[in-house]
Amino acid sequence: MRAAAKGVPTLMGACDELRDTALVDLGVRVEDRADGARWTLDEPAVLRAEQQAKQAMAAELKVQKVLNKALDKAKDLAKAEANLVPADQLLRLPPHGAKYAADC
Repeated sequence: MRAAAKGVPTLMGACDELRDTALVDLGVRVEDRADGARWTLDEPAVLRAEQQAKQAMAAELKVQKVLNKALDKAKDLAKAEANLVPADQLLRLPPHGAKYAADC
C-alpha cells in the first residue's frame, strides 16, 4: 500500500488510517515490507492490544523527549546562574570557598 502511495501525503495518511483502524477491527494484519505488503488474519482483540501498546510507546517517547529538553534547559539555567556570580565573590563560594576564602 505504502509503495503506491509514496509522494502523495493524503493517500499515505489514508493508507495508515485504513491499516491502523478499519483493518484492525476486521482482524486483518498488514505488514509493510520492502517487497510489498503482507496480509494475515488475526484476532481483532490481539491487534487492538498491539495498537494500544504501540500508541503507549509513542506517547512514552514523546514524554521522554520533553523531559530531556526540560533537563537540558535546567542545566542551561544553572550555568547561566553560575555566570551571574561577581568575579570578586567567585572563589569565596562553593565549591572553592573553603579552599580560597581565607586568602582573599
